[in-house]
Order: sequence, then structure tokens, then C-alpha cells
Amino acid sequence: MNNIQPITTKKEIKSWYLYDFANSVFATPGLAMFIPILLDRLTTQKACSILKNDSNGEKFCDDNGHYEEEKLFVNIGFNITPESFAFAVLGISVLFQAFFFISFGAYADYGKNKKRLLTTNTIIGSALAMGFIVLFEEWSWFIVGCLTIVTNILFGLAIVFYNAYLPLLVRNHGDYINANTDDKKMEVEDNLSNKISTYGFMWGYCGSLIVTILTFIIIVFYPNTTNRYDDRNTNISICLCIFFTGLWWLVFGLISISGLQEREGEEFPDNENWILFSWKRTYRTIKQLKNHRNIKYFMISYFLFSDAYNTISSCGILYAKKELNVTQLMLTILLLEVTLCSVVGNYFFLVIQRKFKIRTKSIITFHLVSYLLLSIFGLFYLIGNISLLIFGFIHGFLIGAVQSFTRTLFVQLIPSGLEAQFFSLYEISDKGSSWIGPIVLAVISQFVSIRYGFIYIAGILFISTIILQFVNISKNFENRDEMVGEIENV
Repeated sequence: MNNIQPITTKKEIKSWYLYDFANSVFATPGLAMFIPILLDRLTTQKACSILKNDSNGEKFCDDNGHYEEEKLFVNIGFNITPESFAFAVLGISVLFQAFFFISFGAYADYGKNKKRLLTTNTIIGSALAMGFIVLFEEWSWFIVGCLTIVTNILFGLAIVFYNAYLPLLVRNHGDYINANTDDKKMEVEDNLSNKISTYGFMWGYCGSLIVTILTFIIIVFYPNTTNRYDDRNTNISICLCIFFTGLWWLVFGLISISGLQEREGEEFPDNENWILFSWKRTYRTIKQLKNHRNIKYFMISYFLFSDAYNTISSCGILYAKKELNVTQLMLTILLLEVTLCSVVGNYFFLVIQRKFKIRTKSIITFHLVSYLLLSIFGLFYLIGNISLLIFGFIHGFLIGAVQSFTRTLFVQLIPSGLEAQFFSLYEISDKGSSWIGPIVLAVISQFVSIRYGFIYIAGILFISTIILQFVNISKNFENRDEMVGEIENV
């Protein structure tokens, strides 16, 4: 990359942390709890209305929205159960994300696009999140599904452009620039990436913890709410919580972006269409992965294991609600527990890694094995509130750290000048695979207990752990920037 980048400052690093503080609240508790619950509640209300109308008012759902003699369905061209509809919406949203990641990823590396696109997606995404405030009636069940898909696309794009700043912050840091050997640069890059990435996630989970507590207050103290599936006041309280996550994302997101430097890339070619250009560059990049096996093995492994822990995160609330029949209060307590443990787990594993000089890949391997054991625990022992809290404690302790160390490992693999493009592939591996788990669970829940989804999760964790062992960071460091010229010349 020919243009000179500004030196990374402490102020810019803190501004980068603040964006995670801003947008993580939409992921948790927004996407992780309130939106799936709202989807499930509204779709159940619609299904119960259909049952009542079809039976001329003779059949009614119980207080939980269940009917003993038959399953409830809504029609979206075919019959689908309410819980399967919620899983399917989450799955479809991340499937669409992959298309948009490719369409914008390479384009964001040029000119001032990175910061502009981050700003645009933050404003539009948060505004749509606040739009949930009016969608609390039964008639809006399908609109909520569509809005979830669009908002999740914009949220995912914002994550791509935000993550693209991380390698730029590291490689333009004074400590990295002053390192005079490749070995020293690798060491500095590993330490800086781990520190900045971990603190970013910690800020994010702290923001999520604060907002989870505030939304917990809304849920508890909103007047005249009940646990009935068709209670209007409960729907309104949930919509208020989603609105608040969007407002938080907007305010702190814009403050964060104002502190980030442009980090301007090369000029975008005048004769290119930006969508077609991004797709062509992505194709060339994927084609070159055959010559860069370390990135290829990482991407395949990450594609698999990110689906595993994302399925637990995105579908866990619905599992607890449908399979274990836990209350709204218990779900909120569970989310608080997971978020708090995530903050602690992030810091704990960073300290362990630095004190004992453990390789980043080894830390990730430990987490994948731990998740494999946790999925076995979920399959056989997740049967009540106590086991649910144990499961939530372990999941929370692992989730933040595995996300942080995985992002750090990827930073060490990618070439300079293609940060947004590679992080779009990173998010495709993450979010692009995350549609598989919800869809698998949607199919499973149509016929048997969702509990059997843990078998699927354990299987992909086992395979991904083996593939990860083929990644060699030191060999990749020697020729990673050669990939820029190779892509240009394809």
C-alpha cells in the first residue's frame, strides 16, 4: 500500500473500543434475546389466531401459547411452527449478510470508504432497530421477521468495517513500526492484537451488561405485564428494550466514529462498478487461497466452529424458553450471567496467555475442546434452571475470549491494504455459516426435541478443531503481503 497511514494514538484506540461498547448491545441483548422472543411471541399469537378461526372459536391455546392435540403453524408459502420461523429468520438474515459482505468488502478498502460506510451502516441500522418500537401487535409478525433480516445485515456490515480498523491500528502503532526484525514484529503484532482485540470485546460486553441491566428494569417494572403468550403489555416492554439497544448503538457509535482517523486507502478505479469490483476481488482472493494454505485452513475451521458457538448464542434463548419453559425473568438473569462472565473470561484468558506465553492458536484450541464438552453436557444434563445457569456460566466464560483470540489470529494472517476485504470474508465465515445452525435447529424442532441440536454442534466442533491445527502463523508471516500483488495480477 503506497499511501502513508497516520500513527496510531491512544485516543484512536479508545475510540475503537467505544464502538464495540456501542454496537454490542444490539447483539446482546437485542439479537440474542429480545428479537427472537418478540418473533416467537408474535408468531405464536398469529398461529393461535389461525387455530381459533379454523375451528370456529372452539379451540384455544393455553397461557403459554401451546395446544395439546396438534402443533401450531403459520403460513409463509408453507406451514412452519412459530419456533421454527424464529430460527429460520435468524438463519436467512445471516445468509443474506454473506451477499452484502462480498458486495461491500473490497470497496471499503479504497479511499475514505471504510469510515463512511461504518457511519452509514451505524445510522441506518440503529434507526431500523429503533423502529421495532411500534411492532408489538399480532399483525406485525411477518414485518418483524423482515425487519430483523435487514437490520442484521446492516449490523453485520458495521462489524466488517469496524474490524477492518484492527490490523491498521496494530501495524501503524509505534511499537510495531520500531520493531527491527520479523521475529520481533510477529511478537509485537501478537501482543498488540491480543491486547487491543480483548479490550475491545471487554468494552463491548461491559456495554451489553449495562444495557441488559437497564432493560431488565424495563421488563420487571413495566406495568401490567404477564407471562401469557398474547399479553400486549409484555410485547410493548420487549419492543422498548429493542428500541433502547438501537438508541445506544446510534449515540455511542457516532461518538466512537468521530474519534477514528480516516485510514484512507488507495484511490478506487474510476472505470469500475463497486459491486462488480468487490465480487471480482473476492473471487480472486478465494482463488489465491490455494497458494496460502494457512489462511485457507483457518477460514474452513472458523466457518465451522463459529457456527457452533453462534448457534448456542443465537438459539440458546429460544431453546431455554421452548424446551425448559423458563420465565422471562430467568432468561434475563441468564443473559446477565453470560455477559458478566464474558467480561471476566476475556480478561482472565488474556492474563493467562501473556503470563505463560501461550500461542494464540493453542488458546483457541482449548476453547473449542471446552465447547465440545459443553455441548455434550447440554445434550444429557441441561434439564432445569440450575443446569441452565451452569451452562450459561461456562458459555459466557468462553465466548468472549474465543471471539477475541480468533480475531487476533486472523489479524496475523491477512495482508496490509486488504483489511476490509479480508474481514468481509472473516464475517462470511462467521455470519455466513451461522445460518446453518439455526436452519438445522429449525428442521430438528419441526420433528423432535431441539435438544438433539447439540449432536450437530459437537460434530462440527470436533472437525474444526482438527483443521485448525494445520495453521502455521510463522510461515504465513513471511509471504502474507505478497498476496496483494498476486490478487492484482490474477
